[in-house]
Amino acid sequence: MLTSIVVDDGHRRYSTEEAIVFAYFHCSYSKRGPQGSQKTNDLLLSLLKQLARSYLSSPAAVRVSCKAYYPKLTRPSRKELVEALPSVATSSSKTFVMLHALDELSDGCRSQVLPALFEMWAETNMNILVTSRPILGVEEEFRECPSHDSLEFYATDEDVKAYLKSRICELKVSASNSLRDEIVEGTRKALKGMYVITISPHSSKRSTDYA
Repeated sequence: MLTSIVVDDGHRRYSTEEAIVFAYFHCSYSKRGPQGSQKTNDLLLSLLKQLARSYLSSPAAVRVSCKAYYPKLTRPSRKELVEALPSVATSSSKTFVMLHALDELSDGCRSQVLPALFEMWAETNMNILVTSRPILGVEEEFRECPSHDSLEFYATDEDVKAYLKSRICELKVSASNSLRDEIVEGTRKALKGMYVITISPHSSKRSTDYA
């Protein structure tokens, strides 16, 4: 929800400015693992496509890749995608990249995607926004970033209960009122809040704490 609001607001603010581009990706637990389709190259290629489509004419790096791979119906390698992303992003005055639910990616995928984004950030005028549950793996990976700011926030118990009760009727199984109350209470206790992590273009400010 938060990422959707940010994306919508950004498009509204900069709808008439071609030089400002957006790319976003929703990480999904259901698509991780050997049987899933959400892998490092999928994410990087999605970001590259979104950035390239923001321009009236395709950036040179995209034209070269299309010429090389389209006739063979193949895809660029991860190395080539990582090299192409900064060159596409530098064609804009501002680039916004948003990753929602980063913690839903597998550890292996996350450990490959983040260094690529950090490298892209170092070479371009790029803003990054990431949402994630507060898990140790994400915390450690962002400590490697030259500059990041983070905000931790929680939904109130009342809001969580109201939301769950409004959606619990969608369960495709019959459940007694006591069981529904147990589900609501168990979910409420399991929630651990969320981190919003931002990285601004070449900011001199460095966060010493993750939260």
